[in-house]
Amino acid sequence: MSQVHELQEVVRKSIASLIVVEPFIGIFAKMTNVYYIEDSPQVAWTDGKSIYLGSMIHEMSPRDIAHVIAHEAIHIILKHAIRSKQILKKHPELVPEQFFQLANYVADAYVHMYLMQTKISPTSYENLVKPSDVKETFGVSIEDKSFEEVMEEILRKSKKIEVSYSGKGSCIGDYKRPKKMVLVNKGTDREDTQDVDEEKIEREINKRLADAYNAAKNADTVPEGIERLINELLKPKVDWRTIIRKDLSGFFGSRHRYSWKRMSKKQPGLVPGRKSIGARGDVLVLVDTSGSIGEEKLQQFIAETFAIAKVAGRDVLVIPWDASAYEPFKIRRNEDVKKVKLKGGGGTVIFPALKLAEKYVKPSTRIVILSDWDIADLNSQDVYSWLYKYRNQIYAVTTDLTPPSFLQFAKISF
Repeated sequence: MSQVHELQEVVRKSIASLIVVEPFIGIFAKMTNVYYIEDSPQVAWTDGKSIYLGSMIHEMSPRDIAHVIAHEAIHIILKHAIRSKQILKKHPELVPEQFFQLANYVADAYVHMYLMQTKISPTSYENLVKPSDVKETFGVSIEDKSFEEVMEEILRKSKKIEVSYSGKGSCIGDYKRPKKMVLVNKGTDREDTQDVDEEKIEREINKRLADAYNAAKNADTVPEGIERLINELLKPKVDWRTIIRKDLSGFFGSRHRYSWKRMSKKQPGLVPGRKSIGARGDVLVLVDTSGSIGEEKLQQFIAETFAIAKVAGRDVLVIPWDASAYEPFKIRRNEDVKKVKLKGGGGTVIFPALKLAEKYVKPSTRIVILSDWDIADLNSQDVYSWLYKYRNQIYAVTTDLTPPSFLQFAKISF
């Protein structure tokens, strides 16, 4: 058996062992393309989409190889490569090579922190960055902070990034995929060496993430740390609980009304009892997917939609739109993320979406519109009349421009 065939067998068994002990990470790794590059001196790295193993992998035990694959898989799950590039865009004064070494150092600490919460066997490989290393080196704790918060804190403290990490870790920067590489695990992602579109890559990662999460969730085998990690992807910026409880009391309706004719079972005579008044109205969410909405905003719109469904306590009908209105779909739980297929990328014209929404609007329907509100036909008579007609049923969420003054709205800041 050749060295490559031996490695393919070891990788297959390593991923199988991960699926047994940590199904979510193992399934995600199984869905990920893993390549072997014989002339690379590194152990392993990721470009944010695939996993690459270098020649040093042959010096490691099967247990250590499983740990390495899990390590790189978590880098992809946490989107460290994409998030690092987004941070760098905000700091054009930095030297990319040095910045990516710093980003990798911090990212490795996050991966180690999550791996320690799993049942995956510790590795004997020495060059691992721990959260305590980041604390010792930069005086910054990573616990309870996002990757972006930690990076920004380090950059504020250090006018110049000193690269003195004793070779720990490998860079998660802009890797060019080697020409001479061998596929040792066929995942679900396409083998497209030319695809460097970050938005497409992130959508692909999200789909893989949702599929692996749902498979593991069905078996009730997702660790608490990973559970929080997945939920972080759906974390909303609009406090819908506050909006519903205070600012929009009654906006989404109520399943009950209070009456002194029915005594409270818990505190009889002190507070009124609740009487059921049937199901609440429908919720309709119009999501702007036009070309002016970048991937970060689009992902946030998805998060807001799931938050609305959770707080409203019922199915939410979603209508994606740009210059056209696309087929509606229903969501309710985080597990429904796999249903999310947002078409768009064109111009921003809202009237087709409003016409489609008309089919579903009832007097009890609540309508949420997520957009940057840079809408070409916003001042047209048709659009103005529609929005004004349903103004008491509409709540607008904007990332940029202010919606019409007669609408209730909230602004998301980026």
